[in-house]
Amino acid sequence: MSGAKRKEKKGKKTSSPGSRHLPGAPAQRLSGQEEQPAPLRRLARHILTLAPEQVAGELAQLPVAAQTAGEIARLARLCAQQNQVEKGAGLVAHGLAVLPEHPELLTAGGIVHAGAGNTQFAVECYQAALRAQPDHVEALSCLSDLLIKENQWLAAIPFLAHLAKLLPDSALVFRLLGAAYVKINQLDEALAAFRRSLELEPDHLESLLNTGICLRQMRRFDEAKDIFHQVEQRSPDLPELHNGLAWLYVNLLDYEKALVHARQACALQPGNGNFLGSQGYVLWQCSRRTEAKVMMQQALALDPANAVARFIYGMLILSEGELTEGLAYYESRFDVLQSWLQGPWPVWDGMRPEGKTLFVHHEQGVGDTIQFCRYLPLLHQAGARVLFSCQPSLVSLVGRLPGIDAIYPADTLDYAAIEADAQISLLSLMGVFRTTMATIPAACPYLVADPELVARLGQVLPSTNKYKVGIIWAGNPRQAEDHNRSLRLRQLAPLAELRDAVQFYSLQMGEPVAQIKQDGPPLGLVDLAPHIASFDHTAAFMTHMDLIVSVCTSTIHLAGALARPAVVLLHSAADWRWFLDRHDSPWYPTVRLLRQTEPGQWQPVVEELTSFIRQLCATNGSALTLGS
Repeated sequence: MSGAKRKEKKGKKTSSPGSRHLPGAPAQRLSGQEEQPAPLRRLARHILTLAPEQVAGELAQLPVAAQTAGEIARLARLCAQQNQVEKGAGLVAHGLAVLPEHPELLTAGGIVHAGAGNTQFAVECYQAALRAQPDHVEALSCLSDLLIKENQWLAAIPFLAHLAKLLPDSALVFRLLGAAYVKINQLDEALAAFRRSLELEPDHLESLLNTGICLRQMRRFDEAKDIFHQVEQRSPDLPELHNGLAWLYVNLLDYEKALVHARQACALQPGNGNFLGSQGYVLWQCSRRTEAKVMMQQALALDPANAVARFIYGMLILSEGELTEGLAYYESRFDVLQSWLQGPWPVWDGMRPEGKTLFVHHEQGVGDTIQFCRYLPLLHQAGARVLFSCQPSLVSLVGRLPGIDAIYPADTLDYAAIEADAQISLLSLMGVFRTTMATIPAACPYLVADPELVARLGQVLPSTNKYKVGIIWAGNPRQAEDHNRSLRLRQLAPLAELRDAVQFYSLQMGEPVAQIKQDGPPLGLVDLAPHIASFDHTAAFMTHMDLIVSVCTSTIHLAGALARPAVVLLHSAADWRWFLDRHDSPWYPTVRLLRQTEPGQWQPVVEELTSFIRQLCATNGSALTLGS
């Protein structure tokens, strides 16, 4: 969800982004103009009034040396500022022909070409300037600002961090560094940067607001509320404040207040597509899907290229089963999640896979990889050689999937050592194969547990004749929607009435395991976490379970991919992949869906789960079809 951020003008830039936003150190007019060559003095006096052919004539007579390079660079900047790009480019080219590594000329080249819209060439100019002079403040500033303009926040971070060391008293640098860290979800670093910005400019409202937004994303809700209250006292009608409060109350599951603030943000700034998108998201969370859809359409009518609005709208219509249209909008996730493909190869257009070597990147979470790796064998069957990178914890498990010619742990990738014709992101394969509800590749199992681990870990389990149920009640607490999807173990207490017939096992990992000490004994819960070092171990334990019960996290996807009987507990505005108003999954035939009917209300879901397991025990699991 978006918060206050630096506003940017649209259209072509006609001046250096660094000169308008970040601190820079542009070359000044050289003293001793009389010592400059006559052609350079004439250019300095008349550069803006000369015709391009006259400039070319003067350049033909102009010697280039270290003493004149700075003035040539200054004149090129001047031309760029006046939108006389052709003249500026000519000056830079003339200087670089003699001094190809001169940092002032290279920086001026970046400014000129950024103004002309030649973004990639401008980036290369700035990078070359920094290779020649790593501490060149203006090149760092201009490159950072250009990358931010292009929404390349991840790429901007090293240059902003370097600027922060060179300019430790620049509040703006720390403000932008914090915004960049937020974009890539490095929230501790973001908070430190925002707080440093506030130390330098204590009254800066945007820094204060962004600190609150960061704290909200860190789930430090009380602190975030305090910060928002400070902002409200100073500027009660700030639309970004109300947008931030809307997201805060969504996190607190207070949708009534969230909707009030979302509407207030839109009322204060009616033409803001981001605020309309926020209101649409809140309506979606309230299960008011028709209104949400209309709101998202309004946001897109105002700004069809708005990545956040396209992303949310894509998920909304995907949840309705409109896969063809939804997947097209869903491609905007790369801009929203800052997760562009990093390989050196062109992005595959999805055409003619025969004979191509295709590098497929994993994306998002472990559950996404498990769910959508099913497309890799299809790609192989279409005639491609398939190379796949995935999370290290999945390499062994997914590596057994037929049709993967080579698999690489994502944390140790060396692109230079890999030969491929093109690259694509894993979830984009849904669109490549033109997936519809009728053509979802639902054959399961497509993943298999390691037989040796199955045998070895089976000996860990105590012998019992009871119905064996493995449970996972919480996902990663740092995931954006975890406040909606996860339970506390104590909320599963009604399952204790099944203890005579059921043996419960915890397949939970991470911080929530600590809840077992207090809330596990009533369930007779056996903690298997000490025996789990990877998803291979979890998969092996799952083969010994009669049923797996999980919230919407990676383990439910693993259970489904293994074709194990499973139940997923879903909140009222569940992720799009579970679709709407159904208790089966077209992705996983053995998985049954139990849904909240009201936001935040898990008790009816747990009661339904208890009744369902009781019926399974009574019939030894044979009387009910899980996925129906």
